[in-house]
Amino acid sequence: MMLAQVSIGDPVVMHPGVYIVHGQVVLDGIVEIHPGVVISPWVTIGLKAGNVVGPTVREGVNIGTGAKLIGPIDVGTGAMIGANAVVVSDVPEGTTAVGVPAAKSE
Repeated sequence: MMLAQVSIGDPVVMHPGVYIVHGQVVLDGIVEIHPGVVISPWVTIGLKAGNVVGPTVREGVNIGTGAKLIGPIDVGTGAMIGANAVVVSDVPEGTTAVGVPAAKSE
């Protein structure tokens, strides 16, 4: 489905209460996004080459502008993903992840 420059692949599961701030968002692969997630512009959430399973994004996660969440990872409840971060591994609950590749912010 394509709406206001947002591309959502067929296998994506988005629960009620997900807020997409603005366009230029791509969601693809076997991805699940739980309630209360905020997705900023220019975000990509999807699969990694050779694996159709994408991220699971838990409740209350805030994803900054330009961030990429790639592959079969789990982003824990209440986590924050910094602008332009590239997340390729799990992010624990309540953690802030920044950088390329993303790591826990101290």
